[in-house]
Amino acid sequence: MITSLDALEAACSSVGHSAPGDIRTELHGSEYLVVFCFVTDAERRQDRILVATVDADSGKVTRTEAVNKPEPGLQPAAENWPQFISPKRAYDIALETLAGLRPYYPYGQLRVELRGDRYYVTFPIKPNPGARGADYTVQIQLDAPTGKVLHIMGPN
Repeated sequence: MITSLDALEAACSSVGHSAPGDIRTELHGSEYLVVFCFVTDAERRQDRILVATVDADSGKVTRTEAVNKPEPGLQPAAENWPQFISPKRAYDIALETLAGLRPYYPYGQLRVELRGDRYYVTFPIKPNPGARGADYTVQIQLDAPTGKVLHIMGPN
């Protein structure tokens, strides 16, 4: 079975979009759903949403479709959003930053979220039902215009 990072890579190659926005990768049974929300205005009411389905065994993108309903919970972007790096670039920078720092659960939900003028790249932790604590291994905050790492946060 491929990892959530492999699914994200496959989906990004298939979608090939470089606009600012969010990415969420989730494992559902035998496939990953990779949801892209590309910013079209600062309020994000009309984001362009694409969903790529990736086979968890082969790593091949089996379907890509546009979704015509708003994604719930999106945070507004700063007014200068057209100058921001892509969520894929934010993910690449965070992955380079994470190298050797801390292991993460390779099959969990991976998120790249644009909030204002920052990207939050969240790496998953292994689920532990009933346990209290953080729902991620590490979260890396980046400056959206430049990609500069601003903060690395993880549970103690």
